[in-house]
Amino acid sequence: MISQKLLAFLNKQNEDECLCCGYIGKGVGVRCQVNSCRPCANFFKKTIALGLEYRCRRGNQQCEIKSGTQKCRFCRFQKCTKAGMILKIKKEDCKENESKKDVSLMKNINPTIPSTSSSEYSYNENSSDDQFYLKETQLYIKHHKVVEIITAIISGPPLLTLNSIFNPIYSPTCLQRMAICLQQFFDKWEIKPKEEIKINTPISFVDFIEFRTQSFKFHAEILMSLSEFNRLCHHEKTLIYRKFWPRFDEFSNVMLALQIFGYEGETCMIIVQNDQALEIGSDNKFPDKFFTEDPFERRTIMRHDFEFYMTELYRPFKKLKLDQIELSYLVTQILWSHKRRDDLSESTFCFMDSILKSAASELQNYYIYEKQIDNYSWRLVEITKYLAVLTQSATSIIDNIIKAKIMGQFGSYKWFPNNTVLCPLD
Repeated sequence: MISQKLLAFLNKQNEDECLCCGYIGKGVGVRCQVNSCRPCANFFKKTIALGLEYRCRRGNQQCEIKSGTQKCRFCRFQKCTKAGMILKIKKEDCKENESKKDVSLMKNINPTIPSTSSSEYSYNENSSDDQFYLKETQLYIKHHKVVEIITAIISGPPLLTLNSIFNPIYSPTCLQRMAICLQQFFDKWEIKPKEEIKINTPISFVDFIEFRTQSFKFHAEILMSLSEFNRLCHHEKTLIYRKFWPRFDEFSNVMLALQIFGYEGETCMIIVQNDQALEIGSDNKFPDKFFTEDPFERRTIMRHDFEFYMTELYRPFKKLKLDQIELSYLVTQILWSHKRRDDLSESTFCFMDSILKSAASELQNYYIYEKQIDNYSWRLVEITKYLAVLTQSATSIIDNIIKAKIMGQFGSYKWFPNNTVLCPLD
């Protein structure tokens, strides 16, 4: 009879070994075209998708990569490459020209990735994960371009001049300029008429993120349309943009829906595409399916966002019914009102205070002389409360990013490097 030790030895001989970290076990299989364990394969995929660059921990590029020990990421990726790891994708998910362009962009993002022939990116009939993985990778590449565009916009000249927009005889006030820029911002979304919008039709999560990614560019454009913002240096423009976009993004989501669907009725609307919207009735019943690929973890995260949007942002704002000047005042507060000084200079902080004082005086005159409201303090209090809710919502965005990262959502950690989808220019 064969002894137990000999039997264990024979079984171990039959088990495959990871060519990257040396792990031996039943979890080793053919991944990325070589025998590898799941952690090494995922590490290789993530590195290529995000274009990550590593440095050797010891500097000699000869670190030992061994299962069960802390691994140098630079040497680990080099070993994966030498072992022959190749990322397979489905070519039929995109046009042939776009596929070649995406692969080229991925190489440009990470110069350490070796050159590979087109035959290596072959069709894998059994790899359903690669199909969704490719789509998310393409979205990351598109966002990489968006970040470059944002940087170019902020670094460039003013997008609009007074002579090209306004009547040269008439000099608009601070809030009037903001009102014009806001209207141009909403027009850029090109949302279809109400009658052509599909309600509660499941949408791909990646398509939803791609649609929302447009807002980063639009945020930069509205800021560069303001003469006050253009007076700042590039460093301070970037700092203010980082603070501005999370709060303004929540506000713009509400306004975008209200401009299309109006202030009447009890339903809550969320624009998810230029021709699609999510409707939540007065009974707070959510659609059975948000996205075409809708795992429980993602649904849990998004449901919390939608509930906050519905109860704290959409419905209170709908009841308030702010006019254009009041909306402009709210956005002016979002842009120039900062609790912390950060790295802004003293002169810039004084400049911001002067803008806020001017906007407050203009709003007061508007209430007294145009709207002829004696007791307007209630509306000011409601605007201030709403501003606080927007700040709270911006904070919750970061919390949800952390939750999504822990649960492996938003593309398996693909949105959390520098220049991330949710935090551009960080």
